[in-house]
Amino acid sequence: MSEKRDSVEEAVRRGHIIVRPESNELFIDIDTPEQEGRFCRGLVFLREAKALKDYVLRESPSGKDNHKHGVVTLNREVHGEYERGLLQCLLGSDLTRKGFSWTQLQAGESCPTLFFEKPAVENNKEVSHGSEETVSTRA
Repeated sequence: MSEKRDSVEEAVRRGHIIVRPESNELFIDIDTPEQEGRFCRGLVFLREAKALKDYVLRESPSGKDNHKHGVVTLNREVHGEYERGLLQCLLGSDLTRKGFSWTQLQAGESCPTLFFEKPAVENNKEVSHGSEETVSTRA
């Protein structure tokens, strides 16, 4: 059985739902304050490229300190899963997770990006949100 399938089965057993990104969304997995700092700096790049529509940052369902899930919405579609992975790395997403996603792409997985969330996203406490207008120009 694949590692991804095992993870999905475990998430479902815990009562989580599987969420996949829309065609214009990026999923950012943040586990440390340093990654959150890269997330904030990466938003500036997207803003300057006029690609950022909005974002939301929520506590991860794991409940661990500093673990967050970010959803960044672009004002255009993502140009394939390789661009999605690149932009997610630019935004500070966990590199181990991105490495697994890249390996899955190489093996033919069509959409390796996903989040395990509580049944109602509202149960994952929002810690930050914003739009193109609210992102600081300072990196």
